[in-house]
Amino acid sequence: MFSGSHVIVPRTEDSVVDMYLRFCSTLRNLVMKHPRAKDAASHAQQQGERDMWARLNQARIIDLGSAFYAATYHEADVYTTEHIAGQSWTRPGTGQKLTEEDGRKFFEDITEGGKHHPLDVEHLPFDHVLFMFGPGEVLLNPTIGKLRYDNPTEHPQLMFMGYLVSYDGFVADLAISAKGSSDEMLACSYVRHPNYATWSKAFFLSPWIVSAVIDYVNEHRQIMLENDPPANWKRPKKGRKQFVKHPIPKPYYTVFLDKDVRVQDWLGRRRKAETGTSFEYQHRFDVRAHERCYIRRGPLPLADKLRQKMVDAGYRIYAMGDMHPDDVRRLAERKQPPRGGGEWVAIKVRWIAHDVRPHNDALPYIPAVQSKQEGWEEARMNNEECIKEIVAKAGLGAQQQHPHRGP
Repeated sequence: MFSGSHVIVPRTEDSVVDMYLRFCSTLRNLVMKHPRAKDAASHAQQQGERDMWARLNQARIIDLGSAFYAATYHEADVYTTEHIAGQSWTRPGTGQKLTEEDGRKFFEDITEGGKHHPLDVEHLPFDHVLFMFGPGEVLLNPTIGKLRYDNPTEHPQLMFMGYLVSYDGFVADLAISAKGSSDEMLACSYVRHPNYATWSKAFFLSPWIVSAVIDYVNEHRQIMLENDPPANWKRPKKGRKQFVKHPIPKPYYTVFLDKDVRVQDWLGRRRKAETGTSFEYQHRFDVRAHERCYIRRGPLPLADKLRQKMVDAGYRIYAMGDMHPDDVRRLAERKQPPRGGGEWVAIKVRWIAHDVRPHNDALPYIPAVQSKQEGWEEARMNNEECIKEIVAKAGLGAQQQHPHRGP
């Protein structure tokens, strides 16, 4: 089961969850208290707010942290300046300024260059996803050096929340007033509307940042290293499995993004089927959409029967010539070399759709925050100690203690 490992992390009042819940509550109150629209413009605005609320209410949160946003913004800034506007990038705050004419051309080049930038909505991790970047940054951010909105000085305490992205190509950036402000303010800005399939406000680099964020999340894929069963393989007998109930976490617990690499262990699979321990979930959870990559390799010659079997199953087979760069990268992620002389490599890639598991509607659904966090290894060790403690309380032997991965 894939989507990272469950690690329950306490969240402070200024966390991304607090921002999200404050935004949802304020937007909901605004939608519920709508007066009757008196003109077409008011009606359109109210419809837009209802649509935003409906999407946000279904969104799953992925928090990548402020450092990730700043680094991605910087790379997008350098790329668009040099490759789209054709100018030399200079660090903000150095005092170098463009002339009025060059500044206008710079703005127009980047706006036009991002207008039709592609958006890979077919590979979103969820149908509606809110990409957040930590507890929030003031819109006028001196470390980034560009104004995120036309008049940010009107609301100096308005904090950037993140991007709301939907399966139909809808993208909006969201902002909310800083905690403790006298007024609760919201800013919902459409940056890509599905009816037009073009980006607006591309000068603020949203087309490149959103695409980079989606690519980064999808890099956390599942890799399956396959092999043939041993000669003495027998189907497992139906044994007496022991079940340990997985504790129900608090809402918006943390699931760390992780690359999942699994080696097909035929004998281990048989032992687990006959005597292993299984965790029984008492709640439903999200499994994000992700790429699953199957890898097989062996010595030449490749038997015709096995070749046909893999072709029918959708594998790409490399027995001669160079491998595709994407497949070389997939091998490198498992620290495996590309195809060498005298061997073949077969790779199959599938896109696994978002799912909610277990498939039992009687269980409560508990939302989570998928997160890129520092200190992952330490949190992972703490999680395994927690699992061992659960197993010990269930009275199971030490030989049956298995660290739990996923969901």
